[in-house]
Amino acid sequence: MRTLGVNMAWFFDQWVYRSGFPVLQIAYSTSANDVELVVEQMQEITATQGYFRMPVTVQVHYTDGNYTEQQTWMDGKQTTISIPRTASSDIAFVLFDPGTQILSKVQFDKPFAELRLQAFNAPLMIDRYDAVAAMREMPLDIKRTDLQNLYDREAFYGIRQEIIAQLANDTDKKSLQLLQRALKDEDTRIRRQVVASLDTLPKKLEKDLTVLLEDNNYQTVETALRQLTKLAPEKTDTWLKYADGQMGANKNIRIAYLELSLMQKMNKAAAAELTSYCSNLYEFRTRQNAMGALSRIPYCDDVVVANMLDAYQSFNRRLVGVARRALQNYLDNEAYAVIVREGIATAIAQGGDAERLQAILE
Repeated sequence: MRTLGVNMAWFFDQWVYRSGFPVLQIAYSTSANDVELVVEQMQEITATQGYFRMPVTVQVHYTDGNYTEQQTWMDGKQTTISIPRTASSDIAFVLFDPGTQILSKVQFDKPFAELRLQAFNAPLMIDRYDAVAAMREMPLDIKRTDLQNLYDREAFYGIRQEIIAQLANDTDKKSLQLLQRALKDEDTRIRRQVVASLDTLPKKLEKDLTVLLEDNNYQTVETALRQLTKLAPEKTDTWLKYADGQMGANKNIRIAYLELSLMQKMNKAAAAELTSYCSNLYEFRTRQNAMGALSRIPYCDDVVVANMLDAYQSFNRRLVGVARRALQNYLDNEAYAVIVREGIATAIAQGGDAERLQAILE
């Protein structure tokens, strides 16, 4: 308070010293003279979490480009906010907490016509994103053209990713052309979103998608390899040829290559290489990737278990969690459960933490 000249005790008391956040349900109605919002707090009321008291901002945007803004304090289960209409033109859209300044969860259902205007005209990126994200469950026929047009207008990658996700499985000619352009976008996040969003492999996109297997971004290569193998498993050998020899960051591409190869056909050399990547010869991210791959195949032997038990006893909690989940997955498999139990007994005999190791079996 001495620095800012603003008393923020209400904020620290509710969001920092207590638990939870407000869950808000909002609806509004209009008349000739005003716009009335009803804000209802829906969060569970407990001994430490009550109804939040906070200042909120509401904006009413009009079709002529103007808007009115009003800030008020909300308190209690339900708050009604009335904003006078100051423009003669129609209301385009209403924003509650523009810019998402409040840490909260908000449900504010709007018709497509309003979401469309918000997506094109809201001044702040997050409000445009919210409008596009709210269209996810709406039929393609009513949103297709607007999403296609918005993609070319929007600069923020997150909104463009959301548009791609909603149009990825559309068979419309313009949507396919948009996806082809997106696969050549300079932003790797856009290129990666295309392949990650597909449910089928369109013939018109196959050539451009194949190029992603030699992308300059390691994560994009891995995503493309896994997704193309899933969409066209009959071409797995073709996809794997592109990835053979690539290592990636923390060996992510190589590990994906080995995992998919072993799912196709067991190979002792490939299994041994993948097993080595979860040993303490490598840093923790490589070990995490390798343990996840071995668990998914699934492949297990005494060396795999020994490496995972070593990871489980690490001081690195992120490594411990992955190792524990992988070992417990093996315990659910009768063929591997014996190997895990024997590995735990051996680790204890060699001086491992008996209590901690036994906890895996619980």
